[in-house]
Amino acid sequence: MRSFAGALSAFIASIGGLGFSGQGFSVTWGPGIYDTSFIDTDVATSLAASAAIGALLGFILGVVLWWARVRVSGATDNRLGRVVCAGLLGVIVGLSPALVIVGTAFAGRVDYDVTTQLAAYGISAVLAYVLGVAAVYLVLRMSRDSRRETTALATAVALPLGAAAATGSGVAVARHLGYTTDMTTWVATALAATAVVAATFALARGWALRTGPTGSAASDQDSPQPAL
Repeated sequence: MRSFAGALSAFIASIGGLGFSGQGFSVTWGPGIYDTSFIDTDVATSLAASAAIGALLGFILGVVLWWARVRVSGATDNRLGRVVCAGLLGVIVGLSPALVIVGTAFAGRVDYDVTTQLAAYGISAVLAYVLGVAAVYLVLRMSRDSRRETTALATAVALPLGAAAATGSGVAVARHLGYTTDMTTWVATALAATAVVAATFALARGWALRTGPTGSAASDQDSPQPAL
């Protein structure tokens, strides 16, 4: 709850233009190259303040809900948290080539031609898809979950749609902030896209739990075994 509130606080602060006076990029496009300069500001303080406010809000909300005896619970075998975490980790690892390209380019350290950039983006997209689905399957297999194949299939179908929706949400946020390249836009865009991808993994798992003859996600070890 506190981590969610912290992320929400950072997102709201970014959208509202609050807190992040931060490090920005001044980009000048040229014939195949671009020049990047930095604005030295205290980004860490702004990020820490927003995270602290979010953590405090989450703590207060948790205390109020606990005092009111509100409990958030679900089936012990839904494994929704580990599915979302594993899927996001796989996607982030898969996107690492593109992230390296973007980071070094905007830092002004390396100039990449268009072909290299497009190749890196394409490879990253494929890796993110494959590793995202594989991570979900593997974490459920390690948990001996009987719905691992169904969940992996649902993820394989839903992930391209989720990626398109995440791209759209990121573009919408960036457009709202004027397509600037400062820290505000980076944080808000990343949070929006991450939230959509996380929701995609959660929806895929939810669909998998509701399909099949029993709709159960019990572990293999809990399933009845045939007599020898």
